[in-house]
Amino acid sequence: LNYKNKGTVPLSGTFSMTYDPSLVFQTSSTAPDQHTGNTLTWNYTALQPGENQLIFLTFDVPNDVNLIGDSIFAYCQITTSPGDMFLSDNTDTLMQVITGAYDPNDKAAHPAGLTNQGFILHNQEIQYTIRFQNTGNDTAYQVVIKDTLNQNMNIESFNLLASSHNVTYTITGTNIITFTFSNIMLPDSFTNPTASQGFVRYSVMPQPGLADYTVVTNTAAIYFDFNPPILTNTTINTYVSDLPTGTNPAGPNKQVCIYPNPSTGMFHLANNNDVQLIEVFNVHNKPISSSRIIRGEYSSQIDLTGLPAGIYFVKIWHHSAAEIYKIVKM
Repeated sequence: LNYKNKGTVPLSGTFSMTYDPSLVFQTSSTAPDQHTGNTLTWNYTALQPGENQLIFLTFDVPNDVNLIGDSIFAYCQITTSPGDMFLSDNTDTLMQVITGAYDPNDKAAHPAGLTNQGFILHNQEIQYTIRFQNTGNDTAYQVVIKDTLNQNMNIESFNLLASSHNVTYTITGTNIITFTFSNIMLPDSFTNPTASQGFVRYSVMPQPGLADYTVVTNTAAIYFDFNPPILTNTTINTYVSDLPTGTNPAGPNKQVCIYPNPSTGMFHLANNNDVQLIEVFNVHNKPISSSRIIRGEYSSQIDLTGLPAGIYFVKIWHHSAAEIYKIVKM
């Protein structure tokens, strides 16, 4: 978990994470001040302007092969003292798919976007996270990541957000970012599985004036000392003016119904046996709410009674896929 004061005055408050109920909490690098159910809460005091804090957590996934392919979610929220100028980015949601085995050296884009094409709106920032792990049999003294940014992204908007260890970076040519972890002394995964891992996270904006359906892909190369590079997976996002909407996201034999629509504020979602998470966004793609659905529930409520009249979007997650519905509050 990473939180940062992007403002100009010190802030104090609480930071909470609600993790998927299927997970079993194990450890936290900073002990939570409160642990209630599946929600962890930390208090923070006098977070200085520009200060960045990291919390490393570990969870166990139940040893159940039936969970492979299922999705798990985590929802984070930070509250602050008066003076926060960036209230819109005080929440975040993470979705990951449970697999039977995984490549610890990977790359993820946030937002992941909708469908396997990763549809997102024009002018939306992408945050990339590159994870690495020393799976060799000896200590790695240096890790280098070479990331060739897609030509449709604006290299001048590059912003380093966080890293697990001290890192330096250089930008060469028109779009090549090189991250260098010198003297990282990364132990191998057999000696210390937790300490053998690391990451770097950065954000970048798209080039202005992109055409609809402009595709942005990205792959990184990770070098451990003098070994050949390990290539990550390739992320994909597609920029559009309007997000695709669906009327039958769960499949031809399963229907999700949101009613009434329009509404004065209270919406109902019925027949959501396959739904795992519901998120609500305003027309500027800013998150309004997020709620985890308990398996077996038939219906849920979306309460917008305290919000202004207008158009909102509901993102409904089914396992690793999501669909968007447009709702209107009168």
